[in-house]
Amino acid sequence: MSDKKEKNPPALSYHSSLITPKNMSDQLEQLFRGWPERGHGPQTFRLGDTVQIRSGPFAAFKGEVEGINQAKRLLKVRVEIVGRTAALKLGFDEVEAASFS
Repeated sequence: MSDKKEKNPPALSYHSSLITPKNMSDQLEQLFRGWPERGHGPQTFRLGDTVQIRSGPFAAFKGEVEGINQAKRLLKVRVEIVGRTAALKLGFDEVEAASFS
């Protein structure tokens, strides 16, 4: 056995030759290509705002914002379902401001 220290152990030199910054960015781009794009800016909600649910079992329902947790990006939305009201906890990305047309 020699007293020389190798700069890179064989396992690291093998793996480091496979993954380059260019190769890594291409792999990440392919991975994220199928993900939905985020909105065009921060969404702001106020208590009493009317919002429409975009995803999940209550998609297309409209409700009123009763609570806001900015840190966790969650809303408490009051929705009327079959004549009864229910409070739902939804993420900012699951709702959008309701448009009245």
